[in-house]
Amino acid sequence: MTSITIHGLNDPLDRFIREIAEIFGTVKNSLKLAGPHIPINDVWIASHALETGSVNVTYDKHFDVVPGVRVWK
Repeated sequence: MTSITIHGLNDPLDRFIREIAEIFGTVKNSLKLAGPHIPINDVWIASHALETGSVNVTYDKHFDVVPGVRVWK
C-alpha cells in the first residue's frame, strides 16, 4: 500500500512512525488484556522507547506495567 504523507512517498520518518504505531497497538492491546490502565500518552512514550531501545528516565510507575520497557529511576 502506497501512501502520500507530508514527508512524501516512502519517507524514512513515515516508516518509523508506522513502526511505532504498530508497537503502540500491540502494547495497548496487551495492557487491555492484562488489566492495567495507563494514560494514552504513556503508551506512546513506551512504544517509542521499545522501538528505539531507549531507557525511560522517570519516577512514573505507569511504565512498570509495560513489558519490555526499560526504566531508570
